Amino acid sequence: MFPAFGRRADGHLYDYEPAGTGGFRSAVDLGGGFGNATAIVQNNVSAAGASDLYFRMGGALYYTAERGTETKLLGSGWDQYDLLVAGGR
Repeated sequence: MFPAFGRRADGHLYDYEPAGTGGFRSAVDLGGGFGNATAIVQNNVSAAGASDLYFRMGGALYYTAERGTETKLLGSGWDQYDLLVAGGR
């Protein structure tokens, strides 16, 4: 089961983990700074239930592993695409 993500107007990203019986657990605040992201894509849910995020800001693509514990710049020029898609398992 995949979690859902929601972004508030203040730029905070929230993780909503599936409850396993329908619905979601309480939201987990992943932090701010996502207000200018023009695309957010989830990928690769781990055995522990955490997922990786790819997000685009200012034409650059970033990768954040396991609920924001490590963020890396992957490259620029990603504003040329109007759709980002991540494959699942």
